[in-house]
Parts: sequence; C-alpha cells; structure tokens
Amino acid sequence: MGDLIGFLLELLVYAIVHWRAALCFVIVGLLSIFVTLSTEWLSFGQGIMFALSGFILGIAFEERAAHVARQRKGLPPREPRMTSALTARLTAIVIGVSWGLASVSSGAVGNPAISGFILLALGGAFWFWYYAIFTTRITIHEAILRLALAAFAHIAAVVAICMIAANQ
Repeated sequence: MGDLIGFLLELLVYAIVHWRAALCFVIVGLLSIFVTLSTEWLSFGQGIMFALSGFILGIAFEERAAHVARQRKGLPPREPRMTSALTARLTAIVIGVSWGLASVSSGAVGNPAISGFILLALGGAFWFWYYAIFTTRITIHEAILRLALAAFAHIAAVVAICMIAANQ
C-alpha cells in the first residue's frame, strides 16, 4: 500500500510541475474516450494510443513555453538535444507499426483502419510542421523520410494482420 501511495504522490508532483503535459493528456484522453464510445471510427486500441499521444502534445507545449520564458528573460535559447537519425527512423517505424496494430485491433478492417491512417497522417503533419518547419531541427528530406517510414510501417502492420485474419 505504501508503494501505491508513493507512486500516486509522485504522479501528483509530476502533474503539478508539468501541468501543461498533464492538461493535454487529460483533454486528449477525455476526447479519445468520447470519440471511441460515440463512433465506430476508432477502435479501443486506437483510443488508448490517441489518449497517450496527449503526452506528446503536452511535451511540445512544455518545450515551447520554456523557450518563450527564456526569451522573455533575455537568456539565450538552449541547444536542442539531438537524436541520432537511426534512432529517430526506428522510432518512426515503431510508431507506425504500433498505430497499425491498434488500427485493426477491433477485428474490423473497415472504419478503424481508414481512420487510423487518417489520424497517422494528421499526427505526421503536426510533427512535420513543429519539428521540420517551426523549430528547423531537422532537414525537410529527413522529416519526409521519417514520415514515409511510419506510413509504410503502418500499412505493413495493417496488411499483415488482415492476411493473418484471412488465413484463420
């Protein structure tokens, strides 16, 4: 019981310190619950992954707020921490496969698979705008490569699951 209370206190401190990330997670989580329950366009797995993507949005929000605060204080901007190209490409593949598996987790190949690809494209467009254009941390060609890897991995996962389901 003591471990659970300690974990909940840590979670509360994190939510207070990083309130932007917590706020985005709660808003996107509630939105994903509403959309998952009210339409058949999102499967349960997609709803969970959609809710977790609120953290990504919150981290971007936190990062931008810290950058603006440093500018207001007249401090130089922090040097961005660079991720190796291989790690970023593998992450794009894992995200694509995970989202593809979540897209067909309900067993229905119709609406969840289509909506999964649409949401992956929208998320990729946001990521492209934020990292490649807004922050100019990576080149446009590298951003396009990462988006293409995620899209290909998503399609491959959906096709693989559909083929497995067809053979059973």
